[in-house]
Amino acid sequence: MLRWCAVALAGALSGCAVAPPLAVDAAREPSRAVPTGVLAGCRIHLTDVVDARPNGAHAGDIGRRTVVVSDLAERIARQLEAAGVSRAPGTDRAQLRVEIASAYGYGKATSKAFTTVLVAHHDGERIIARGNDTAVNWSSGDGELTRGLLRSADAAIADLAAKLATRCGAS
Repeated sequence: MLRWCAVALAGALSGCAVAPPLAVDAAREPSRAVPTGVLAGCRIHLTDVVDARPNGAHAGDIGRRTVVVSDLAERIARQLEAAGVSRAPGTDRAQLRVEIASAYGYGKATSKAFTTVLVAHHDGERIIARGNDTAVNWSSGDGELTRGLLRSADAAIADLAAKLATRCGAS
């Protein structure tokens, strides 16, 4: 009887176990956040993309999953470069520095939401760009959590590109 109780208790507690963290390599995932060349006429030099998130790579806990995102800065730099922002310095180019202020997700029983906030410093002015993704939380699976976080990041990149295009008259 005691052995049966021990097995039953172990089985019951295994449902409370925390799943291993979900590691998302943001730079490896495909993205088409910004149309190619949309900022080509803007003459912008990307000096740096800095991950300034207070919790580092930790992007929140959804269900029993901790989400950890690496290389988000590289994803942003690549998307801006594809849009026409140059990484090469030039005296005729406006300076752009981007900080990742926040990239996190949270979930409830039936929904999950992700938010990414970028703070850009462009030619002495500050630009705030935000991206969000909210969806039904089907199972807190790796794919749906990864896609939600990256969609919010891509929406923030698109918001930043649109604001930059408006500032330089490319829109």
